[in-house]
Amino acid sequence: MYAMTTENVQNAAMEFDVEKLEPTYKLIIGISGKSNAFEISKKLGLDESFIINAKKFISNNELSFDKLVSNVDNRRKEYEELIIEQRKILSFNKKIKEEYEEKLEKFNKQKEKR
Repeated sequence: MYAMTTENVQNAAMEFDVEKLEPTYKLIIGISGKSNAFEISKKLGLDESFIINAKKFISNNELSFDKLVSNVDNRRKEYEELIIEQRKILSFNKKIKEEYEEKLEKFNKQKEKR
């Protein structure tokens, strides 16, 4: 909240892989990080009743904000995957175009010779 309400201050988060229980060491500027405490605790085998009880101590605003951050993070990952895919397609198309232009040039040279 501080970064969102203070001029010249920006949020940042360190990405964490909850499945592998390890950081990815990827710094994400402009997005607030979310706590993975409950997910990590569940993964490590903490009894579900403790997690449910602990969630009662967190305000609805904090839970809503955590969900919002999680949704933004999921969208960001989707867009990053789309960007990677688009770059691959662009690279492939560029290669095809270069091959076409080379073949067209050869064809035109042969045509001139004839």
